[in-house]
Amino acid sequence: MNPERRRFLHLQMLNQSLDLPLNGEQLKQIAKLNPLKLEDFKAIDGIGDTFISKYGNQFLETLSDLANSQTDNHQVDYSIQLTLSELEKKLINLSKANRLLYLGRLSSKTSFDLYQEDHNSFSDFLYHGAKLELVNLKEATEENNKELANRYKAAHTLIKNIEKQQRETGQEDLYVGYPFVLGQFLSDNFLVRAPLALFPVKTKVTNNSITLQIDPLRDVNINTNLLVALAKANQDSSTIGEPDWEEVNPETFISDLLSFYQSQKLNISNVDETLIPFTPKKVEDFNSLTPGAFVMEPIAVLGHFPHHATSLQRDFHQLTNQDSIPPHLETLLSTLDENPDTLMPMEQLPATSYREQDLVYINALNASQEKAQIAIKKGHSIVIEGPPGTGKSQTITNIIADGLYDKKTILMVSEKKAAIDVVYSRLSNLNRYALILDNLNDKQRFYTQLKTLYSETPSNKVPVSLTDLNASIDTVFDELETLAKTLVSTRMIELYSEVNKLDYSTPEGYQKYTQLKELISLDTDYFSLKQALLTIDQNSIEHQQLLTEIPEIAHLNTTLRPVDILNLQQELKSIIELEASHTKQSFFKKLFSPQSDHRQNLLQQLFKQPVKSLSNEHIQQILTNYQSYLKVSPVDNKQLISTLSNVSKAFNIDIEQSKSLLLNFVGFETLDTFEATHRDLIELMDDFEGIINSVNQSHLEKAELIEDNLILALKENLLSMIQSKRAKEMERIIERKRQWPIGKFVNRFSLELFNGIKVWLTTPEVVSEIFPLNSNLFDLVIFDEASQMYIERAIPSIYRGKQVVIAGDSKQLRPSSLGVGRLSFDEISDEFIESTPALDEESLLDLARFRYPATLLNYHYRSVYEELIAFSNVAFYQNELVMSPAVSLPDEPVIEVFKVDGKWQDRANKQESQRVVELISTLLKDRKHNETLGIITFNATQRTLIEEDLEKACLQEKELQQLVATEMNRFEEGEDKSLFIKNIENVQGDERDIIIFSI
Repeated sequence: MNPERRRFLHLQMLNQSLDLPLNGEQLKQIAKLNPLKLEDFKAIDGIGDTFISKYGNQFLETLSDLANSQTDNHQVDYSIQLTLSELEKKLINLSKANRLLYLGRLSSKTSFDLYQEDHNSFSDFLYHGAKLELVNLKEATEENNKELANRYKAAHTLIKNIEKQQRETGQEDLYVGYPFVLGQFLSDNFLVRAPLALFPVKTKVTNNSITLQIDPLRDVNINTNLLVALAKANQDSSTIGEPDWEEVNPETFISDLLSFYQSQKLNISNVDETLIPFTPKKVEDFNSLTPGAFVMEPIAVLGHFPHHATSLQRDFHQLTNQDSIPPHLETLLSTLDENPDTLMPMEQLPATSYREQDLVYINALNASQEKAQIAIKKGHSIVIEGPPGTGKSQTITNIIADGLYDKKTILMVSEKKAAIDVVYSRLSNLNRYALILDNLNDKQRFYTQLKTLYSETPSNKVPVSLTDLNASIDTVFDELETLAKTLVSTRMIELYSEVNKLDYSTPEGYQKYTQLKELISLDTDYFSLKQALLTIDQNSIEHQQLLTEIPEIAHLNTTLRPVDILNLQQELKSIIELEASHTKQSFFKKLFSPQSDHRQNLLQQLFKQPVKSLSNEHIQQILTNYQSYLKVSPVDNKQLISTLSNVSKAFNIDIEQSKSLLLNFVGFETLDTFEATHRDLIELMDDFEGIINSVNQSHLEKAELIEDNLILALKENLLSMIQSKRAKEMERIIERKRQWPIGKFVNRFSLELFNGIKVWLTTPEVVSEIFPLNSNLFDLVIFDEASQMYIERAIPSIYRGKQVVIAGDSKQLRPSSLGVGRLSFDEISDEFIESTPALDEESLLDLARFRYPATLLNYHYRSVYEELIAFSNVAFYQNELVMSPAVSLPDEPVIEVFKVDGKWQDRANKQESQRVVELISTLLKDRKHNETLGIITFNATQRTLIEEDLEKACLQEKELQQLVATEMNRFEEGEDKSLFIKNIENVQGDERDIIIFSI
């Protein structure tokens, strides 16, 4: 029984027991929509506030009990609770290193003082949309020129760093922190100097000036890091609240802000709101403050303030209080000495058979990608190892398509914005029905997507059956598999690669064929002949000829010394002389001549076995060549050698050519016989290219039909949302000028959104910020670039799924904690850490590949030329990557080294930086195919130097400035293809046609 039908029956019984007037359609709607909170009942026709207040909780309890009874969740034991608690500590750095808790001094990379002498201009900027000029170099005087230049450089550096981070993660974390709070927690004496509110800003940078303006499309945020630290200090487990404001009221903002913090048990004294300059503070500066007392400090700082990790922390807080967790999460978190029933073998997935009907795809699939998809279809949570250029993103899009075909709700998660954008782009026409949420601050994009969805109209089309197309593809593959098995089992596949066919359709060809047929009559197969020929060379032929002429050589006495040979040669000479004189004697004297005794004595010394007779010429030949004849051994295959000799003589070729001709003829005869007895298979072979083209065309046709069918299904889901009871209310809020925060909208209309939208692409922070913590929320959760994700950041998303797929490359760099403020363990035993992989490993991929079965994508497509991946293949991937040979030779070397006569000073090489800028200029001006470009450095100092040198070069040359500006904002089909200058640890997942390394 499907889940929806089961829910309906249970709700029907509850309706009868309560004697309620709900009709069947209403119960079906509740069963289909499966509400999770009281608010959700408002989406159901005919149900109002009275029903919700009286019976809503009973219905929710019934649905929850039913859901829990249908899950495979396992009881949480102490070790898993401890693991979750330790992972939670890594999320937020509750120390003075976290500038959202303690900003003792400013850093040019992360913060900038916004003090203005005119407080009114600051208020206009903060509350009324006025622009705030940070610096204007045109106003520089001789006295303040250096100061303004330094101020410009500091602000510019901060803004550039924020923009880089936004490109990487999608998060916009540039805020004005105002006002600040000073104080000290009573429980642990922790010092606090933290912003109370974070105002989102947008910037405008020119060659001479930098201006700020409050971003009206993003919301003012409170400092949730501060509230988390407060809750920890007070050992308070209550939920962190949110201020109830949509717009900032300039008249009451400060009082409203302090009232909110008071409601969160943080009392702050308001001394003065007039802006003052930021001054560095040391520990002794807090001595005048009473522990537990907090005072407002009216300073304003423009800074990098990432604060969304608190939503992840909130999820962890709830997780540690859960009684049960999904089995795939238990597998990840369990210690090594535990062996739960759900722990799957940590080995490669076993081979499995499948048919075309089992495959759903919208992009081409290879064998390794098919293997991954089938494993997921069978319900496994798996790891997909995707080395560079092996089609990992393409595989993910096909996994999504397959899940949609099975009516699943899918979540794709990555911390790399580029990874999300690539998958979104390669979903092609399906992405219209997917929601991409990589930036909680980007309300404009969120609501624009919803507007597009609301413009959807019904379709009169019906899904097309794939049965016949699947069957036709299977038929072809069955025939090809039969052909392959036959060719392999008979070893004909080897012959086809080794044997040249003889053309006997011409008189010359036929004459050569008949001549060979007469000469060659060997009772052996091709492979035995091939092996036998390895033992035969020119010496073998000569030995055979010699043994044929003088067979006695096989019985030579091998112990004779050189002096013995000389003696025998003298003795032979005497015998020859005696024979010469003997011919002149009478018959009677010949009869009693002693020469026969001499000959017999010589032969007995020369041979190990009796020899009846041997001519003097042969004896002389043997004595002369005694040393070389000792190496002559009897030949086993006399017929083969005889045949080779005949072929050599007949065609006037040497022995090696004779061997090739002989082997090729026997192979040709074998193939000719095979083809005569397997004519049906030969027809397949003859039309192999046409068959492959036809299959490829069928695959394309199927992919298009699948896409069309999925669009119809997704459209139907979407229409259920935009035709729902609260559709007009949703549309009104979408069209509002002052847009709701994304989390608020999703929370209010989650029932409609989850039933209408089946694909969500987002980041870990967004998942925790807007989705309820429900273990059955998504049927499938897919992680991409998992080697770049810390384990603790993935756990809340994993919990929300019934099944997980973790994709990445374990040979890539691990995630960097630079600027994250990630804590290490300090109060837990080394033994527990070592026995708990979730605490011992760094990245999600490191953990998962030893806990879930894994499959490898091994077909490499990206590199046009093998040289680009060959070293990595050998050094890191054990030569497991399969590459197609290049179809053409490059016009110039694919890897070039430029030796620069530079000096390494202060962690940078100025001459090398300038050479890189020259290369960028040359490539942008002279490239032939509009190639994309990326620069990779091996430290941040060199990266910054290249950026600065490129900016200077652009200021000096307008053409280069235009080219760089265009290339820096290059997008193709939704994918970021812009020119980048990145450090090595930040480049994973990026693809460019040309890469320059500054080593």
